Amino acid sequence: MKPEQVVKFLEDFRQLIGGKDSAKKLISLRVPGNLLSAFKQKAQNKNIKYQTQIVSLMRAWIKEP
Repeated sequence: MKPEQVVKFLEDFRQLIGGKDSAKKLISLRVPGNLLSAFKQKAQNKNIKYQTQIVSLMRAWIKEP
């Protein structure tokens, strides 16, 4: 990684830990249809928006040691 990339990563990480989010980014992600359907159904059963759950999983993974 270039030094600028390290600084950007650390700043983004600091903001995540501090609870501040930057602007939302639209992404395109290819996943198996049956996996997405099951994920959406489980989120709906728990009354959680599935995209919110994806972001929560991403945050939890980033915070892992």
